[in-house]
Amino acid sequence: MVQNQFNSKIQVLKSDNAKEYFTSSLSTYLQNHGIIHISSCVDTPQQNGVAERKNRHLLEVARCLMFSSNVPNYFWGEAILTATYLINRMPSRVLTFQSPRQLFLKQFPHTRAASSDLPLKGESMNEHQVWESLLEGVPSFHSESPNPSQFAPTELSTPMPSSVSQPSTQMRRKRQELEHGSQSTCGQYIDSNSSLPEENIDHPIGNYVTYEGLSPSYRAFATSLDDTQVPNTIQEALKISEWKKAVQDEIDALEKNGTWTITDLPVGKRPVGCKWIFTIKYKADGSVERFKARLVARGFTQSYGIDYQETFAPVAKLNTIRILLSLAVNQDWCLTGHKKCVSKWDLEEEVYMEIPPGFEESMAKNQIKEGNVVSQRKYILDLLKETGMLGCKPIDTPMDSQKKLGIEKESTPVDRGRYQRLVGRLIYLSHTRPDIGFAVSAVSQFMHSPTEEHMEAVYRILRYLKMTPGKGLFFRKTENRDTEVYSDADWAGNIIDRRSTSGYCSFVWGNLVTWRSKKQSVVARSSAEAEYRALAQGICEGIWIKRVLSELGQTSSSPILMMCDNQAAISIAKNPVHHDRTKHVEIDRHFITEKVTSETVKLNYVPTKHQTADILTKALPRPNFEDLTCKLGYMIYILQLEGEC
Repeated sequence: MVQNQFNSKIQVLKSDNAKEYFTSSLSTYLQNHGIIHISSCVDTPQQNGVAERKNRHLLEVARCLMFSSNVPNYFWGEAILTATYLINRMPSRVLTFQSPRQLFLKQFPHTRAASSDLPLKGESMNEHQVWESLLEGVPSFHSESPNPSQFAPTELSTPMPSSVSQPSTQMRRKRQELEHGSQSTCGQYIDSNSSLPEENIDHPIGNYVTYEGLSPSYRAFATSLDDTQVPNTIQEALKISEWKKAVQDEIDALEKNGTWTITDLPVGKRPVGCKWIFTIKYKADGSVERFKARLVARGFTQSYGIDYQETFAPVAKLNTIRILLSLAVNQDWCLTGHKKCVSKWDLEEEVYMEIPPGFEESMAKNQIKEGNVVSQRKYILDLLKETGMLGCKPIDTPMDSQKKLGIEKESTPVDRGRYQRLVGRLIYLSHTRPDIGFAVSAVSQFMHSPTEEHMEAVYRILRYLKMTPGKGLFFRKTENRDTEVYSDADWAGNIIDRRSTSGYCSFVWGNLVTWRSKKQSVVARSSAEAEYRALAQGICEGIWIKRVLSELGQTSSSPILMMCDNQAAISIAKNPVHHDRTKHVEIDRHFITEKVTSETVKLNYVPTKHQTADILTKALPRPNFEDLTCKLGYMIYILQLEGEC
């Protein structure tokens, strides 16, 4: 083919040591035609790097096509052919914005039957024009095509088939996002329109989300969350009067506070970028209260020790906010918001920021008669839509109790950036979902080198979220005025380094306010040692809560109630005699003994089946998981089908 089609002869064939390259027939053919065969050294794929990189390029493009289009796996062959077609016809910076086909065949690649936008002979095209003309005719690759052959445009044919010659509006939209910069708060790693077609799936999301049983005011609030479109870029916002006013209000507030001074950039200084974030604040009846625009600096582009020496975030911890909500519902406080509340302080370092271009409400709070509900239902539904999991089969638990995550040598690695972004979204979601606390903590331990096994664990969490999208925190009025902390540990539960997992959850005035699931920093030699370390962490959390309550004017002389299901750990705390079992937790022993002696903390034994923190230390079977979820309590299902928990 090379000789006939391109009038060239192959002189050298370079390959790896695969057996198919050393068959007698191929060796005889190469010898008869005078072709030199060069093979790379054993276990040295770097010597065949050109072919290896091109294989990786093809696989990455094919995976992107499969993923963004939500097509079944049996279209893999068509995806590879489409990837080959696109790569050969897309301009490359290395080739001075020429395509491989154009450079090889000495002609401009035709991507449409009608090429009226192509330059005339003798005219040149800049980069923008090349993309403009090429993206008009990129073959459509989606799962709704009735004919699988439409996925495979032949490589040798110059004009495109009529079935794929129409301009792709989706690709044009993608190009515009690349040019203007997408600032969607939902993440930039997935097409926001990619979701499984619900009419062809066995588990439509409508079976798990409903508005029945809601009060009229809250139903109006829930249904209006998607009515108004939030702009993704400043260019979109400036075209709408309401958003333009919100942008101007933000700039006026920043200038009033003397946030910046416009100046020339000194030599050697590197400015940080900035971007606009847009969101809508709703009233309880679902009507729009105001449009909000915030200008944020891209501080992550700075380097520690060069651009700054220390960091400080002047924002309230979510744990503190939950404590405040518990006090508010018990004290009948009125919750109100302020239009502009700014913390102002002087920076020691000089920070240079680019001029802002044009010079979010995912956690919904609903106030009901019985108390306050905090839910991230919309955030969950958006996440399921963006990951194409709206049509997935739901599951009852976020993690398989029969399998523990580890590092398998044979497991295939996955895209690390996408894995990290997806797990980051789940970490944010866990601020109102303690039921996924352990599962998210487990998958977040493999951020550096995730594999298919770890990605499957992430997908299982999404499947569980589909089963329970409306689950949220419920802050209700009670007669309880105690601070209770449940602590537990899973001894040597990690199969990689055999470290234990600590877990605790705390209740303020009968409402769940803080929780945590974290792998211990050292290996415990006994279950009592692991439980003791978890007990120390729980006491630290309880002391912090008491300090916050004191600052809010809610002082109490009653001790912190610590709930532990390990008799040995309780005995060590109450027995001042030092013995071998305590020498590995010497500092924690003195710390706990001091708090118990001063009656700051009161230790109580609780049976394992009533140990609420057990859900934060290990993956549990469905009966235990559901039982502890209810015991974790104060969590209700909202926007769910009637008859559920």
